[in-house]
Amino acid sequence: MSVKGFFKNLSRDIFRGVEANLWDRIDPAENIASPKASEDFQPGNVNILNISLVSADGNRAHNIIPYVTEFHIYENIIYPSMFCELTIADSIGLYERFPLTTNEFVTVSIQTPGNETPSEYRFAINRIGEKEILQNNKMVKYTLQLVSPELKRSAATPITKTFKGTISELVEEILKEDIGTQKRIIVEPSTGIIDKTIGPRLPFAMIHEHYLDADNRRDNNGVYVFFENKHGFNLITYEKLLKDGRRALNRDASTKSFIFTPNSNFDAGAVKFRNILAYNQSKFCDAIGLIGSGGLNTSALPYDFATGVGERAQYKESEDGESTPTSDINGTRLIGTDFIRQYERNSITNMLIAVNSEVRPNNKIAEVLVKRNAFLQKLQQIEAQIFIYGDTNLAVGDVIECSFPSSTDAGDETGESRLDSGNYLITHLRHMILNTDRPQHVIACNLMKAGMLGN
Repeated sequence: MSVKGFFKNLSRDIFRGVEANLWDRIDPAENIASPKASEDFQPGNVNILNISLVSADGNRAHNIIPYVTEFHIYENIIYPSMFCELTIADSIGLYERFPLTTNEFVTVSIQTPGNETPSEYRFAINRIGEKEILQNNKMVKYTLQLVSPELKRSAATPITKTFKGTISELVEEILKEDIGTQKRIIVEPSTGIIDKTIGPRLPFAMIHEHYLDADNRRDNNGVYVFFENKHGFNLITYEKLLKDGRRALNRDASTKSFIFTPNSNFDAGAVKFRNILAYNQSKFCDAIGLIGSGGLNTSALPYDFATGVGERAQYKESEDGESTPTSDINGTRLIGTDFIRQYERNSITNMLIAVNSEVRPNNKIAEVLVKRNAFLQKLQQIEAQIFIYGDTNLAVGDVIECSFPSSTDAGDETGESRLDSGNYLITHLRHMILNTDRPQHVIACNLMKAGMLGN
């Protein structure tokens, strides 16, 4: 398959049926001028430093770079594991000689030229895909479906724990003691103590059941998310991701600032390393969804099994909305005061929440949930997908700055859209690498944005 055909097929998948018109205008295999480029590096180039098949006991390893035709590495902000799909054109009988029994591992190391350090991964083989016989039975093509070893290792061993402490401490303990990960664990400490016996549950199921209840009163009660990216396992609030991302961009915006120039006709001299190659906005302001889901007005009444009804908590956009974080420094809400005045009063969403103060004393879950619900509704008001040149430094959870032209100024590209441009959180990321004589790398990203640029 040609480079152009390879990426065109992927665009249909990533953009969920939205036809990207990129490939009629540019071939990613072309040499394109860039301020970061040199004779040895053009945008889209990547160094494949290692792809090795490793036996279960670690005593045998085989370099499989010559037989890998393409591979994709996936990160997702709601998944506890990374995934990889690796396509092999096997002309040496590797499948039977090694052999492949799904008890092996695959190590991968890739690096964008100019980046200081490579990205290194270790995956466990989960499944071997359908095999296709090629070239008069002299070659077999198949796909290895890979997962993080922690997910596979913990898939069949339920655990029971008697635990007293915060939810963030529980998650860290499960990862270290029960799952046995050696990877970095990035934890934003939560508040509130739980005291109970849990289980039996699979380790990642136990984490999933509890991290959603974690709260952080130091950060407006915080909406926690648990995921794995290239840096390790992360338990962190969306608010902290946005705050840290804004600070990082403020220190050095050049490393994560991207621009979309649809009318450049992709002149080779105009396309740079940080150009957005294709862009699709899949969602912008769902007014009915915001109103109906409690984004303006939410009430929660806790019912305590030990003491009865607890204290009602309520969120009102007119009173509490200004404290909701946005993606941009000095950003502003998408909805205006007229909209709030018209729909807030009659759009209340009521929730009844079961709690147990004997298990979790001083439970403030009702207060947490009403603020959490409102923030998530706003965070999901703008969603977009982009294609960019590969950069092994990028990861899910990063905040990037995107510049999109306004519709009135798109002809001369002098104006920036205040509604569409600004800081976006990467929620899904897919590295797509074609292993040719000069390997090519692009990334598909799903993005979310809270609010818009201020005046």
